[in-house]
Amino acid sequence: MEHEWSWKDMTTAAPFIATSFAFAFNVGYFWSIDIGWFSLFSLSEHVVFALRALPVAIGASIIFMIGLNFAQLESRFQWLGRWKQWLFGSWIFVLAAAAFVAAALGFRFALCVSFIAVAAGAVIHRYIPTPQMSFVNVLYWVSTLIVITFIAGYFSAFSWLFHSHSRSLITGPGETVLGHLILAGQRGVLIYVPEQQGRRGEGHIRLMDWKHITDVRLCPPHDSDCQKLSLIQPRNAKP
Repeated sequence: MEHEWSWKDMTTAAPFIATSFAFAFNVGYFWSIDIGWFSLFSLSEHVVFALRALPVAIGASIIFMIGLNFAQLESRFQWLGRWKQWLFGSWIFVLAAAAFVAAALGFRFALCVSFIAVAAGAVIHRYIPTPQMSFVNVLYWVSTLIVITFIAGYFSAFSWLFHSHSRSLITGPGETVLGHLILAGQRGVLIYVPEQQGRRGEGHIRLMDWKHITDVRLCPPHDSDCQKLSLIQPRNAKP
């Protein structure tokens, strides 16, 4: 007989579970740009970066608790039973689409296999009921929500493409860079610099060393003086 978790066990594990959701968001964010950038920052710096995923982690934790108690909720609210099959089919479709996108990217074969494995686990869990507080059920919901937060982090990285977002103005000895600040660490500042006006498709990511930075300030979207600056402009050049 499989040992079932008590609520005391769940309370002890809750901080680690919520942290795993935040880090999954973080990894998904970096996977979208290039997972190679991830290793340039320390664990403590990634912990700070993961704080931006706190609302996502809280939402995922709430869904986690709902998932564990879904059977009880389904018996109380009959309409949940009618939506259950639709939600299950939608989740399998999302996983299949994610696996296809990962496979289409070529070198992300391992990620594709991971999505397929999660989909297979979802099918098995769907047709082989498990006790509410069993380790298998807890592991299923944790892994499912880790994948969801990973996907949320992946797509949130594309927010750079919207020009209405505030950007950071980073000034150095020889240039001024206007872009989206991704993460600041001991080594420097990781920033996404969009394409210049009239030159589409030239957006890029760069790491600026602190020794080449003299000032960092926020550039609001409606600051006309700030927005008129070139994305990469020598300080001594004429505007």
